[in-house]
Amino acid sequence: MFLLRDEFFPVRSPVLLKGRHALKSPADLRHHQLIHDTSMARFGVFPTWRSWLQKAGYGKTVASDRGLQLNDSAAALQTAISGNGVALGRNTLVERDLAEGRLVRPFNEIQSCELAYYLVSRKASENAAPVVAFRDWLMAETGTR
Repeated sequence: MFLLRDEFFPVRSPVLLKGRHALKSPADLRHHQLIHDTSMARFGVFPTWRSWLQKAGYGKTVASDRGLQLNDSAAALQTAISGNGVALGRNTLVERDLAEGRLVRPFNEIQSCELAYYLVSRKASENAAPVVAFRDWLMAETGTR
């Protein structure tokens, strides 16, 4: 059963709203450190800064390969939360940080990912009470119906 698909978009600390190079448009990214989460790079399907900037129309304006390379999604997001750059976050990992104001989504442009989340169970147990309870809870948490 399909649950959801990740969407990727820039996230940053609210402190980057102010200052000489306030982050107001994707072109302003050229003044900020890009934080690269390389933890899933080996799969080759997760969006990168290069693909996001090209999709947003700023591929020639901002050098996409510069910045900090981190092999841990949590570390990349924490670096953004601390105001040390802009990360390419994914909705499944940044939802709470956005809701609680630790991160801000400065632009509307998103990039979807080919990978998705599914709930899988054995056919013989799909109607068992624990499986049904878990499925119902998971669907409510992800907003899937």
